[in-house]
Amino acid sequence: MAVARITLATRKGIFDFHRDEAGWQVRAPHGRGERCVLTATDPRTGTRWASFDLGHFGPKLRRSDDDGATWVEVDCPVYPEKPDNWDTRPNAHRPIEGEPVAWRLGMMWAFAFGSEEQPGRIWLGTLPGALFKTDDDGKSWQLVESLWFDDRREEWFPGGMEEPGIHSICIDPRDCRRVSIGVSCGGVWHTTDDGETWQLSCKGMKADYLPKEM
Repeated sequence: MAVARITLATRKGIFDFHRDEAGWQVRAPHGRGERCVLTATDPRTGTRWASFDLGHFGPKLRRSDDDGATWVEVDCPVYPEKPDNWDTRPNAHRPIEGEPVAWRLGMMWAFAFGSEEQPGRIWLGTLPGALFKTDDDGKSWQLVESLWFDDRREEWFPGGMEEPGIHSICIDPRDCRRVSIGVSCGGVWHTTDDGETWQLSCKGMKADYLPKEM
């Protein structure tokens, strides 16, 4: 019998289930009682990653190099120093409430791993709608400023959260420089040059549950 495996990220930690000849087995959870937002495995190295939202203690990022037997905490992405003119930019405030966009890391919501041509590359989507990347397997992170400072972001608004968030990242398997991201709520954005420039790529997409005037 082929071994089947399921990994669940839950509000009570990470649970690993696997099925063999003896039936389904469950490993004792990692992060017992902690809210795990997302867990994913790098197919190039087998390294497992997990993001946590620990409330008072904030967002945490962990990795495992032994298939989840042990986990270590690693540094989360950090925003660069805020420019002096940030508060005057059109995308510095949320469009509906008019509240300032948070200049700090919120929830880490999406992972995507680069191709073999980009060893060490990981993309990370977050709330409040920031995209980060690393080229050294998480030792250091860079804010993708081309997207963060794009004035078209002023039309983004929260979709059930306090901030808009990047929830999906898709890398073209034919060309790792082509990346698409999904924003809640801000549409689909696409780059063909590894994040140097971005295009809004959701013309014609409709949400049937919204009023016609929107």
